[in-house]
Amino acid sequence: MKQFLYIVVFLTGSLLFAQETFTANFDYEVSYEIPNGMKGKDTLTIAFDKTGRYVWTDFKKLFDRFSIMLPQENNLMTKDMVLDVIYDSKTTKVYMNLNSDNFSFFIKMNLTAFLPGRVNPAPFKESFSLLSEKSEDKATLLNKEYPVYKVYPDNLPEEKNKISLVFAEEYPIDNDELLRALFDLMIDDENDGKITTNFPKGVILQLSGSGPQNEVILKAISIKKISRTITINNTLEIKE
Repeated sequence: MKQFLYIVVFLTGSLLFAQETFTANFDYEVSYEIPNGMKGKDTLTIAFDKTGRYVWTDFKKLFDRFSIMLPQENNLMTKDMVLDVIYDSKTTKVYMNLNSDNFSFFIKMNLTAFLPGRVNPAPFKESFSLLSEKSEDKATLLNKEYPVYKVYPDNLPEEKNKISLVFAEEYPIDNDELLRALFDLMIDDENDGKITTNFPKGVILQLSGSGPQNEVILKAISIKKISRTITINNTLEIKE
């Protein structure tokens, strides 16, 4: 059964990539420290482009939910496995490229298929604005002090609903474009509502949760400018 599922996924990925060339450029690479749910920390590396359209990562744990479809007895998953995941915020497509000693794997899917699960029904049914308000708080990250922004829905201004974000505006990026599709998933499909945002134009360095504990969910530990181009070119041609 597992081998059958593997073949189905492989064929689906191949057909989705038929006669398609995809190129993405990246300007910044950020490594984040994130909690791993086991009282420890993982390192998540993400590359961004300035327009906010493309995001890249090689975080292998993203593949965990798909790896159950592969035949484990054939030892396809190896320590040398290389994973590349690219998200296109304009088309809301996710591209996954997996290579190991034993196989190569390409697939394209909608964002909703890639996410662990969309809340159903969506938590919001009406339009609202997500406000970004500079607070008096400061955060020191990467040997530099940054202002802390409080982000909250305009219809829920209570302190308990505010999350904290830190932006590095010396690394400009269109966060409204980057996060647009993710916020659209929070609006019920049966409504025409929208979540409008006006985030500062800078790479996100830190994200902290709401509430009195203000737990840090995402914290940058390094950032650098890069010039990286990734091209996927996979064609399928049938002649009779």
